[in-house]
Amino acid sequence: MSHRAPAALLALALSGCFLTYDANDVDRPPATAAPGTVALGDRCLLDGECGSGACAPEGICCDRACSGECEACNGVGTGQSAGNCGTLTAGAQPHAPHAACATDLSSCGGSCNGVAATCAYPLWQCRNQTCTGSTQENPASCDGAGRCPEASTTPCAPYACGGVGCRTGCILDTACSPGNWCDASGSCVAKLDKGGACTAANQCRTGLACAPDGTCCDRACTGQCEACTGVNTGAAAGTCGAPSPRAIRRSPATPPALPTGPSHARAPATGRSPPLAPTRPPSAGRPPARRGRRPRRRLATAGAARWRSRWAARLSSAAPPPARRAARTTATASRATTASPRAASRRRRPA
Repeated sequence: MSHRAPAALLALALSGCFLTYDANDVDRPPATAAPGTVALGDRCLLDGECGSGACAPEGICCDRACSGECEACNGVGTGQSAGNCGTLTAGAQPHAPHAACATDLSSCGGSCNGVAATCAYPLWQCRNQTCTGSTQENPASCDGAGRCPEASTTPCAPYACGGVGCRTGCILDTACSPGNWCDASGSCVAKLDKGGACTAANQCRTGLACAPDGTCCDRACTGQCEACTGVNTGAAAGTCGAPSPRAIRRSPATPPALPTGPSHARAPATGRSPPLAPTRPPSAGRPPARRGRRPRRRLATAGAARWRSRWAARLSSAAPPPARRAARTTATASRATTASPRAASRRRRPA
């Protein structure tokens, strides 16, 4: 042996290479304890070190393997003594080295339930149904793996929200989503664009008006000679315009615009001017005209005289002398002249 050996041994001793180990130290290297010599509840690294033949995941000799994530053999949270495997109480999380139960930080997270050796996960509803504006947020339930599914929505259009869900009918336009209106059948329908047939302004898209001719128009178009249907105006339907004189001449069937005020009378269908109104009321002292009987026409005095003279000549059996005939004719004419028109007409009536 060389004389340098004692010096080498001294240096090795001073370097700390000679270490001692405690049999209960969990950081000790394996095979430091004799097989089967470690009692229940003492520290171990291998199953063979324990008299029970089972070294729990916590590093303690246990009465059985105790490998469930919700099982423990150290006596903490199980109600058992150290070295006896037990189930963790309800609501507890697994002990190291087991990982905690899965969770997304919602109410769906798992935990021990005091019975099973593994984590238990709820299946209850984790998100309530809500509705805002015209969008419904659907309810959701836990997936059984510690997570609440992502939120999903359902559009209510053409209806609006009613409480926590979508409406299915309407009475007023407020029950409809923007861009829709409530029709007579109680349904929400889309508002009309330019040129659509309307009866009220709420039926037209925002920014349009319902013109007097029943068309959704770009403006009110209430002028007496304005139209929004696009006929004879040179503009598209839905754009207010006035008919040009050329268009009116080319369309004789189009009636001219007439005053519609209460002081104006409309022309009849034939195109003639209306009759003029009387300039003054009838006299209050004049008796009213008799109804149901037409007045008789007055006969001309000279005509009645000639008629009577001719018939008198025809009915006479013998022609009188000229002098006598002339006298008779003169007498007849004088009587007809002095007689009243009513008497003359009465004599003229046939028997």
